[in-house]
Amino acid sequence: MSLLQDWVPPSPGNWSLIVTTFTYFPVITAVQWLTAYYPMGKTSTTSCLNIPGKLAWVLMELPAPLLLVYTMTGLRATIPAPPKENLILAGIYVTHYVYRALLAPVLNPSMSPIHPIVILGAWVFNFFNAISLGGHLAGLGPTLTTRLALGLPIWALGFAGTITHDEILRRGRRAASKSDAPAKSADTHTVPDGHGGEKTRGAAGKELCCCGGGDDVAEGDSDEEVVCREVSGGGGEMGSATWAGINQI
Repeated sequence: MSLLQDWVPPSPGNWSLIVTTFTYFPVITAVQWLTAYYPMGKTSTTSCLNIPGKLAWVLMELPAPLLLVYTMTGLRATIPAPPKENLILAGIYVTHYVYRALLAPVLNPSMSPIHPIVILGAWVFNFFNAISLGGHLAGLGPTLTTRLALGLPIWALGFAGTITHDEILRRGRRAASKSDAPAKSADTHTVPDGHGGEKTRGAAGKELCCCGGGDDVAEGDSDEEVVCREVSGGGGEMGSATWAGINQI
């Protein structure tokens, strides 16, 4: 049964149209160059429409693997079974999204609220991406010539690196949010940085660090930002040493 006749899963002609349309997706995303409005993560805004971060993340990411699997399964009735290499590639796509859509939000200490407009944008992207890849891997696209013996280890290394570095960031955030973390020095204060975050200044007005307003590993926090949070929040050994130094200024 098709969710949308000749579209989900797609007919060969409609699949080609979807793939062609998807090649222009970067043009659509160029609107982000023109505005700072991005209501999620470090730039999350206050809105009555906001959805809790973890739930919103699952809702906008989970359709990707489900749609790819549905597309490949639905096309099995009309085209020959794909080669095993295609199934392997589909498997690593699903593996990636099991971590990204399900495990990551569970493991993250917290995630900022997300506005529905971000979820809608993600759904549009995931529709085109999953249908394009699903149709290709199901057999609508040309035969793959990728050397899996070389590509799979590279993917595995990158995937392991993603998980490892996500956990490093999570540890930093957990340390910064401990209830026994030293309190921030009275000789410092924070002011808005104009980008949804805060700047921490010493008694003389010297800027110490600038921290984003959100705190989501899955949304691109860097090591520098985590260290910044630990400094401004007084978390961990680095936070203690820094505030001790500030008190002596």
